[in-house]
Amino acid sequence: MLGFGEAGATPTTLRGPGYPVWLAAGMALGGDSAGWLGYWSSLPGLLAATAAAGLLARRYGNAPALVGGLVVAAHPLPTIVSARAMSDEFHAALGWGALALSAAALWDGAETSRTWRRAAAGGGLLGWHLLTRSSGVLTLAAILLLAVLERPVRRSALALALALGLLPALGWSVRSSRLEHRPVFVQSLIGYNFWLGEGFHRFGAERHRGEHYLERIELILEQAGLDPRDAATFRWTALTPEQSAVVEPRLQRAAVRHVLREPLDYGLRFLSGTYGYWTSGAAAGRTWQYRLATLPVLLLGAWGAVRSWSGREASDRLGRLASLAILLHNLAYAAIIAMARNSVQVYPALGYLAGVGFADLWSRASGRRRSAAGRTIAGASP
Repeated sequence: MLGFGEAGATPTTLRGPGYPVWLAAGMALGGDSAGWLGYWSSLPGLLAATAAAGLLARRYGNAPALVGGLVVAAHPLPTIVSARAMSDEFHAALGWGALALSAAALWDGAETSRTWRRAAAGGGLLGWHLLTRSSGVLTLAAILLLAVLERPVRRSALALALALGLLPALGWSVRSSRLEHRPVFVQSLIGYNFWLGEGFHRFGAERHRGEHYLERIELILEQAGLDPRDAATFRWTALTPEQSAVVEPRLQRAAVRHVLREPLDYGLRFLSGTYGYWTSGAAAGRTWQYRLATLPVLLLGAWGAVRSWSGREASDRLGRLASLAILLHNLAYAAIIAMARNSVQVYPALGYLAGVGFADLWSRASGRRRSAAGRTIAGASP
């Protein structure tokens, strides 16, 4: 399972154990049918939606809770990804749990025994989050950044959460580093993903399935110093740790040279990637679907982020954490591989902010209706 089944190398340094453990638990409970695993993969997203809705209801009311919960549970993009048993929504649910529990443990209310339970639970989820994808460091960075910006912060609770979050990831990283005989944090994929993103940038979206697949793989092989003629049979999941230790550093060095040699082109790729992170699909038709489904939610979430840093929502530390996590993920993926699938990793945070944005707009609209009703009554008075 960790080695991508029969098609993958065992042992592997291309992924952490977080999601395979979850899939293995699902197989132990209900078997390995595609339908069951699709349902099992969607369960964390439903739990994240329930948590987001509950937090919104407690702070902003039922209508914002409904909006935020629906974004997390029913938006087409995370629904498609979880149905295909991909790790993104599971990773998103873990990150969202770590953010919510961290906000409660580090800032909210008076310090009680519940504070330490929340810090421990948040740290545990953060650790699992990091073991699922190394991009979990962006969630960790959001927590640390807000801890610097928002004082006072409960330092002992922060230390506990960090210890529980980092120790499992560091332990797995030692294992991967020994296998590759070089430093590796959780998994070895940054260079490969950079050139895969460059392939999408150069060749564009597919008009039909597999149109540019070989061209992208040929580009990766060329940058890795391998034979591009092997593109038809190359499978990155089959790379052994020894092979990854050779290929990945080459791809990373080639990426640095490309950025330094073509700064304008890369700058344009990065700027377009900040938008493509939310809307770009592998197929051109899917990109238009993502745009239609995502832009309204994105605008509502952006307004929620603005309100989380100002106005009566200013004490909403979870909203601030959510906005920082989204910003860091957006920038990082725009720089490496800007695909809408990756934005699924922040959809619980986006759904929460969409609920905050809706709450503010609903409050303003209700205030205008009350004001208009008041003027009507005043005008009708003798």
